[in-house]
Amino acid sequence: GLELAAMETAAAADAAAEQGSAWEVQLILLLPLLAVPTRPWLREILYPCLSPPLDVYGVVHVVDIGLSCLLAVALMTMQTSGATLAWALFYGLPFGVSVIGLEWQRRRRRSSKRVRDSTPGVSDALFSDAVELYRATMTLATCICILAVDFNCFPARFTKQEAFGFSLMDLGVGSYAFSLGLSASRRASLGYAWRRYIKSVAVLLLLGLLRLTAITLTKYHVDDKEYGRHWNFFFTLAALKAALAFIPQRLSAVCGILVLLVHQTLLSAAGLQHTVLHEPRADNFMSQNREGLVSSVGCLAVSLLGCAAGASLHNSCTDGHWKTAARRAAAWGFAAWAGVAVLSGVFDSQPSRRVANASFVVWTVANNLVLLAGCFVAYQWSYMTAFSLRNYLSRFQLQVFLLANVMTGVVNLNLNTRAVSDSVAVIVVVGYTAALTCRNVRSYWLFLLSMLVCRFLSVNSAEPTTAP
Repeated sequence: GLELAAMETAAAADAAAEQGSAWEVQLILLLPLLAVPTRPWLREILYPCLSPPLDVYGVVHVVDIGLSCLLAVALMTMQTSGATLAWALFYGLPFGVSVIGLEWQRRRRRSSKRVRDSTPGVSDALFSDAVELYRATMTLATCICILAVDFNCFPARFTKQEAFGFSLMDLGVGSYAFSLGLSASRRASLGYAWRRYIKSVAVLLLLGLLRLTAITLTKYHVDDKEYGRHWNFFFTLAALKAALAFIPQRLSAVCGILVLLVHQTLLSAAGLQHTVLHEPRADNFMSQNREGLVSSVGCLAVSLLGCAAGASLHNSCTDGHWKTAARRAAAWGFAAWAGVAVLSGVFDSQPSRRVANASFVVWTVANNLVLLAGCFVAYQWSYMTAFSLRNYLSRFQLQVFLLANVMTGVVNLNLNTRAVSDSVAVIVVVGYTAALTCRNVRSYWLFLLSMLVCRFLSVNSAEPTTAP
């Protein structure tokens, strides 16, 4: 009892020195949304310079790639909390100017706006576009961090925590679970297709097996403390997808709360948290993959709460009233943040990704609800320009994530990421981000060729020179 509590308190204290703050993680997730209103002005500035080789959609794509690379640079250079605030100011000033200009233009086009609001099906389009922007923002930040974490200049407080703490990368798993719940929230209106669910689960299981086989054959180092020895992120998604198929949408909120309460009871009262975090591994499947199995239950609670939130927000988008949805998402998000404050301040319970405890679940839901509220607000300026990259990252979310993992493996197999300088690290991550968002097969081959060149140069520089 006392010894167990002392060990967990010491682990939390050790992690506190290198973990980020909760507000900083939320602020970083909102940075890409601040760039949304600036896209029309950047398009107008760059179009005369880049046409006629590029049409207006090509210019918009160039702007999207540039803003994505800017986010990569920002994540690599946020060495302190002050730097994060400086980047927020850098994004915020153009945001304010752009919003004023766009609002002035929109007031001059009130007639077209009324036509838009009265269009049938605008409720579904409003919810879909906001969710697309949310999924794209979350996917982009996650994919950048997948490679950036392998370099020394990537801030240590953003990396996955050993046991407890607030971290940007710890939020990635929970955000994908929340996004999965948002997608499941629309199954009642779009039709419940069992064959589609079975196919999705089968594909995820196949991807998990392929990743496990590739890691085993290449002897690629993966920390067992992430998901276990054989478990990986794709197996977690497959388990969540299969579980959501059997839970009615109208009961998702109740089931999510029940799963969370039972899971936290097992973690605290039954000693499951201590077993996962501190006990040595036994020679069986359950013990070898205890992180992945236990955290999947907490992620299921996140998905169910995301499903309930998505269904309610979709219903609140009636007649194009985006403010109702934004206010509801923001109110729920701030309420969840109050829960995070109570859990960490009163009960001294820090989030733990490895066990997906109650603090982790509430913190994940809070971040994603506030981000979703921001997406509803940012959507109001999306009709003035195409969102090609948003559609791409949202529609092919799993494929982009898989491609990011493959490209990260290529970089690590051809480049000693821990030995390169900070400037080279930033260049590699920016090139990786540009190739990932370019949506062109030639960009992937060019990136692969550049990695082979880096490997050739590193091998030649490592060869000893003989004295004459």
